[in-house]
Amino acid sequence: MLGTLMQLGRTLSGRPIEGATPEPESKAPKEESVEVAKKDAADEEQREGEEGDDVVVRLTLFPTSSHWAPPPDADATATAAGSRVAERQLVVPARGWVRVTRRRSTRRRLVLGLGRRLLSPIRSDRSAESDKAFDDRFGAFLDAPLAEQAAVRLVITGLAPADKDRKPFTGDENAPPLQPALELFPKLDTNGLFSDVFKIPESLVKTWQSAASDAFLVDHLEIVAVKISGLQAGVVSQTTSSIIDPIPGISIITDLDDTIKDSDVHRGAMPALNNALFTPSATAIDGMPNLFRLFYLNNPTAAFHYVSASPFQLIDPILDFLSAQDFPPGSVTLRDVWSQTSRRAYKDAIVKDLFTKYPFRKFILIGDAGEKDAEIYARVMREYPGRVAMILIRDVSGGKDAEQIKVVQEALKEVEDAAKVIFTDPGHMEETIGGLEERND
Repeated sequence: MLGTLMQLGRTLSGRPIEGATPEPESKAPKEESVEVAKKDAADEEQREGEEGDDVVVRLTLFPTSSHWAPPPDADATATAAGSRVAERQLVVPARGWVRVTRRRSTRRRLVLGLGRRLLSPIRSDRSAESDKAFDDRFGAFLDAPLAEQAAVRLVITGLAPADKDRKPFTGDENAPPLQPALELFPKLDTNGLFSDVFKIPESLVKTWQSAASDAFLVDHLEIVAVKISGLQAGVVSQTTSSIIDPIPGISIITDLDDTIKDSDVHRGAMPALNNALFTPSATAIDGMPNLFRLFYLNNPTAAFHYVSASPFQLIDPILDFLSAQDFPPGSVTLRDVWSQTSRRAYKDAIVKDLFTKYPFRKFILIGDAGEKDAEIYARVMREYPGRVAMILIRDVSGGKDAEQIKVVQEALKEVEDAAKVIFTDPGHMEETIGGLEERND
């Protein structure tokens, strides 16, 4: 899907989409398509008039996972006896994206209109909701990165609330005072992306946890980003960061597309593009949300990492999907669309980084047969012996593509039968992974 989105960008400059069949009733040349798009853009601009603001600042935080680091040499905490002891720190990554949408820009309207027209042959849903989905998702690739530096303030407010719909801290005067160590002002890159790291003393984390009520998650921190100056100051985003203790336990690393989310990637570039850009609401693979929730409820120390090669510009609909389907909280990692790293190398690096950060954990690796997940996971298992509890590969064809399954079986041939499952029905996996926590202590 990533390559297809990039191909679409080239197409808007006049290059054709491979595999797309033109509408039989339309024989208009490219120039006519552009003129129609221009007229549509002008009509839409006139209809909207003065409704809403022309410029909108959008701010999104990515869920992350934290890890414990040894105490720095210079760090020490006073004890009651007057001695000084070093304490470890919780390293909390904070990542996000801030961009500017110019909703009534003629160029934006023209590109969106032309994109809809060029992609019309692959589109299956022509509702108003589908139009809005396209404008939001493809429009994200047209947003301009925020140019203001020092305009975003990152704050850790403490433990995350159990109610995921609770409104975030907004910096009002009635909010409790914040410690300076829990405040950052990240630098924005040329895409509007930012990444920084909090380092929290263990004593403070333990204080939060010991004082927590049932209204808070003791294994998740709340991170809030606030735009504090310039255009539309006050825009807020919130997310969580998992606290993963360095003790034995199970973590799940899962792919998204066609593994837990019905994305049509295995059907080819055009169906995947239609699904990504025009489908108003994403659909979960039947049985996967329940499988994840059961494992989460039965294994309170479990951690989850959602890893996808989808472009980071699709972060908002992906977060909406995970929340709507009630998947367990966990880190979400997406790929930079302009990166030269291949999809395989990207995912390989992300998975290995998680193995390195959490050396006490064992991992369940979940993917699908439509991509290279089996090959990547088998290689990771060889490089980290004893660290992979199970490899689960979803048969996206429902048993109809024997050749595809042969490829998966070949990739996993060195993996013991007890540590691998190729499945069609997630319901059959509940017993398979249900006892892994106990067996891998």
